[in-house]
Order: sequence, then C-alpha cells, then structure tokens
Amino acid sequence: MRIGLARDASLAERAGRAQYIASFVASNVPKGLEFVECPPNGLDASCDAFIIMNCKGFSDAELAYLTTHKYVKYEMDWWINEEPQSKWRKTIIENAEAVYFNSPLHMKRYLWLYNLHPKASY
Repeated sequence: MRIGLARDASLAERAGRAQYIASFVASNVPKGLEFVECPPNGLDASCDAFIIMNCKGFSDAELAYLTTHKYVKYEMDWWINEEPQSKWRKTIIENAEAVYFNSPLHMKRYLWLYNLHPKASY
C-alpha cells in the first residue's frame, strides 16, 4: 500500500518540530507500506491514502484532491484564520478518517476553538 506524506516542507528544507515528527514517521514505515513524499505541487496520484501533516503551502486544487481520498490528519499547530489555507481547516479535520493531536489538551482546545467535530481524534 502506498501512503502519501503530504507536508509543506521536509526537515532538510525547514528544521522545525513539525518537520522532525514527519521525518520520524516517514523513517519508521510499517511492513507492507510504502511512504511517498508529496510536497506542494508534487501529489502522487498512485497513492492509496495520505497522511496530511502541515498543509498551508498546498493549493486549493491540491487540498480538494486530498480531501476526496482516504487520509488521516496529524495536527501539530494552531491554524488561525489569518494563516494560508485556513478556509480548508474544517473540511480537512471533519473529513479525515482520524485526526491526531500532540496531546489531549491540544486536541480539546483546538476542537473547541474552531468548533470542529472530527470522525475520530486522538
């Protein structure tokens, strides 16, 4: 099974916590899965599903594509209204198969702050 790792930047491109976590996920691929890097302007249509990490650099067309496929969302930061692509926040969170947060407090506050109702969250 091919899993697309959709993220704004790699650890080499931008050394931050989100990129470190995404790199850790990508380097610990379970047997039977193949992770495929899917940066902005580089989505791979052969992927069976996606993990969406930070996605503020993706275009409307790319985010529309991602949200019509199976995916999970790993939410690492706040996504305030003034930030790029925040108009996609509700669609991405509420249509994900599951949303993963950094902590129970992050999850509780994020969902309350933006009035979101995901299918499943952890």
